[in-house]
Amino acid sequence: MKNYIQDIRQITVAAPKDDESGELVVVNNLVGVACTSAPKGETLTLTTQGVFELPSTVKFDLGEEVYLIKDNLVKKAAGATRVGVCVGVSDKKVRVRVA
Repeated sequence: MKNYIQDIRQITVAAPKDDESGELVVVNNLVGVACTSAPKGETLTLTTQGVFELPSTVKFDLGEEVYLIKDNLVKKAAGATRVGVCVGVSDKKVRVRVA
């Protein structure tokens, strides 16, 4: 296809802050997990699909939607960004299907 740009599973953005590999990153409504570390403003590749284990102080139930507000995973709340769906939990962590 002459108009194909790239696969959607990884998107390159300017790092919105100093980001670490494996960290959840939100750019407006784009949600992904950093593939590498990058300082603010530098090129950062995000993986935008998959299951990731993320730190959480909130206990989620299987199939429950997971949101992010001010760098914390939360249940649905005003002003929160949808991250994905809970597909598993462990002590102080949640497995989230990001899509």
